[in-house]
Amino acid sequence: MQQFDVDFLHENLKRIPLISATHIYQSVASTNETARRLAKHGAPGGTLVLADQQTGGRGRLGRTWHSPAGKGLWFSLLLRPQRHENAWGLLPMVLSEVLVVTLRELYGHAFAVKWPNDVLFQNRKLSGILCESATAGDALEMIVAGIGINVNQSADEFPEELRASAVSLREVLGGETDRTALLLALLRAISDRLEPVLAGEQELHLQRWREFCPDFGKRVEISAGNRRISGIFRQVSVLGEIIIEQEHGEPAVVSCGEATFQQR
Repeated sequence: MQQFDVDFLHENLKRIPLISATHIYQSVASTNETARRLAKHGAPGGTLVLADQQTGGRGRLGRTWHSPAGKGLWFSLLLRPQRHENAWGLLPMVLSEVLVVTLRELYGHAFAVKWPNDVLFQNRKLSGILCESATAGDALEMIVAGIGINVNQSADEFPEELRASAVSLREVLGGETDRTALLLALLRAISDRLEPVLAGEQELHLQRWREFCPDFGKRVEISAGNRRISGIFRQVSVLGEIIIEQEHGEPAVVSCGEATFQQR
């Protein structure tokens, strides 16, 4: 089982502009929860929390995220935006876009995005993103962006209930991947994308997300609380909302929910 070279990581993470502090753990319940706890004690924006294992990893909608030791990348970034008017609700989609661009450049495979926060390979989930925010009055105090990536699991190491829907880089590439090298490549790409936004030089916006989404034109059902909305997926708005053409031609604009796409 691969182990992180902690000294090597600390030395190289210092060279990534976004990263201001690094906390590396052998095991935590959840990197997001750890980052939120550090934030309450004054941790600066740019704090990275990385764990070799999560015992209580979480995804969207209260789901658990299988995070075994030595097999994946489980990390969270603490952000403290200065410009609260920015479209920070786009962050999960922007991060999934950055992940897909980087993975395609590194490995040459057709990784794809799924609205609103997943990275897929051939309709199986490789990575998920969970962003959680906290406010102080009307001001956005912090965002914790958690990223989980299945890296070196073999198919039989996934829980049985996930084997049809999850995938790892090992399955895609046919061999193990250096987790440290991948982590550094991803964090450099995230830093390049977010540093100008955090510095107030750019707005947060989607660049190539639509290019990497194979689901336009497919029938979709969105579950949002007690609401069920179905139709044809036509577009995403500048704020990341999904735009659906309903049965009678009327558009529905949905900002959050669980999307199930009918595969052709």
